[in-house]
Amino acid sequence: MLTMASELLIGLLGIGVGAATALIAAFMTARGSEQQAAAQREQAVAGYKAALDSAREQVRAAMTGQARDARRPVYAEFLRSTHDLIDAVHVYVLDPESDVDAYNRVLGRARKAYAELELEGPDHITTAGRRAVDEAIAVRKVGCGYASVIRAVNKASRLSESPATRDLGIEIDGAIWRIRNAAHRLPEAWRGRARSCWDRPERWESWQAERDQTPEGAPPDLFATALFTALDEAKNGCMRAATEAGALSAEDDVWRLYWAAIHWPDHDPIEYVRSLMAPADEAVLSFVTEARAVLHAPIMERSPLPNE
Repeated sequence: MLTMASELLIGLLGIGVGAATALIAAFMTARGSEQQAAAQREQAVAGYKAALDSAREQVRAAMTGQARDARRPVYAEFLRSTHDLIDAVHVYVLDPESDVDAYNRVLGRARKAYAELELEGPDHITTAGRRAVDEAIAVRKVGCGYASVIRAVNKASRLSESPATRDLGIEIDGAIWRIRNAAHRLPEAWRGRARSCWDRPERWESWQAERDQTPEGAPPDLFATALFTALDEAKNGCMRAATEAGALSAEDDVWRLYWAAIHWPDHDPIEYVRSLMAPADEAVLSFVTEARAVLHAPIMERSPLPNE
């Protein structure tokens, strides 16, 4: 009886152990399946993210390419119109007799090109473009102040080019050279004052008084009188002959030739006024540099997409 009970107990224990083992095995199998499923999910998510990033980069590259394709002709047209504007300013300033309407037409085209540039951007490109146009306009405004000087210089130059007036033109060139040489010896701040004393001798006393008050850097009287001598020789010689022949105007052309020789003794007037174009040329070059950077820049890895 006891033996049967022991055997029954042992049997029940064996069944229990077997059931527990089966349950543990089933649990371990289920847990392994969950881990495998989790790993598969993570792999799927990683694949999805990679595919999404790849798609975004493709869209980003396409959008960048489209933007460049749209901007290139706009940039090119603006650059052409700005070059034409600077050329027109050159003509406008260096040839005061030129057609003003031609300049206005080119300016209108440049402004239209700039309006399209504003639409395409980016902001630093429109800023560079605006500076190029503004600098060209500023040069024209400054250059206009010298238009009468350039006109007088051109008239004097034509005298040397014509056989009938060549000798007179050569005399004027020599007289202007002597005036420039005398003015060069004077400090820049005193050149205009010396000319005023020549125009109005009564100012000589004020010249001397001012010189005595600021002896440091003040020129000696000898330098001023040398300029007076050069001006007198021109006035009583070739300039009188030119005005009597109607080649130059005494109150306009001759005075401006004197002015340029005294105030710009180290520069040819035409070259000096042409040098005023430098800021406009530099502004256009800056625009070209900025535009190239935009058109040829590599695609940014994390440039944002719309609604990203």
